[in-house]
Formats: sequence, structure tokens, C-alpha cells
Amino acid sequence: VVIRSLSSVLLHSVFVSFQIFKFFSCTDLNVSALKYNINQNGFNKNLFDWILADLFSSFTIRDNGLFDLILFNPPYVLTESHEVFKNATHACFAGGEDGNQIITRFLHDLPRYLSKPNGMCFMVCIEPNNISLLTRIIEDCSLKSTVTIKRSIGNELLSVLLIKWS
Repeated sequence: VVIRSLSSVLLHSVFVSFQIFKFFSCTDLNVSALKYNINQNGFNKNLFDWILADLFSSFTIRDNGLFDLILFNPPYVLTESHEVFKNATHACFAGGEDGNQIITRFLHDLPRYLSKPNGMCFMVCIEPNNISLLTRIIEDCSLKSTVTIKRSIGNELLSVLLIKWS
């Protein structure tokens, strides 16, 4: 599953790299982001379920352990808390006062949907999100994390966390 639809370039790359997966679900709060990705070429759109939803909200309790691979590109930019749900545009970037408002919600729900024992989640974050705090939250959920890559893009230092079962 892809939470917050990312870019079509990344979706295509995951699709090509992980051809063992038979189906992809992609959720986003932003209709424009979903439409953009739906209209991109390069992958079989019939293998994707495009869902207008907040995080895992479109899935039910019977979907426990459903996903072998979860990609999460959260809104991680430090903003005032009221901006997080202001509108669809803000939902793309606004992460709240510490940038973790949406990330924390996601991490608490993650164990319910990540398949055991080999499920993996890749999550993007920035240094101001306090990776050591995120690591503690992840560990409290019986998961473990490692930073797989760090990159400077403009004035942001991006990290990608790999999250798996302990």
C-alpha cells in the first residue's frame, strides 16, 4: 500500500522493482495528487486501487496484516497544528508543530496493517522530525527501524526509515 500517493516516478519504480506484488493500493487526501498519479503512464493501472482516504481509514479490522510493503511519504513540514487539516493543499505538507502529528498517527496504526513476520515499511522524514523520538515510538509498537538513506535536497535533509517487525 502507498499512503500519501508519492510521485508517479516512485510508484513506477516500485512497480517495476517489486513485480512479485500482484496489487497496489494507493491512498491520499488530495484528489489532485490521486488524479495526477492515475493519469501517468508506465504501469498497469488495473493493478492499482486509488483511494481518497486519510492514512489507513479506508481499511477495516479484517485487513489486519494485509500489506507486505507500505510506503509512506508523510506531510512532515513543521507548521502550526491548525494547518494540518486546513485544506487539501496543506494536507500535502503540513505536519504540525514538530512535523510529527500525522507521522505519529500512522506509526500507531502501522502494526495493525503490516504483514508478519516479513512486512516492510519505508517512511520519509526530515531531521527536525526528531528521528530518535520516532524510533522510540516505533519500538513501542514492537517494530524496529533503520535509516536506509539520507539525502540533502535543497535545504532539507531527508531520511528514509525502513521499519520492520522486531
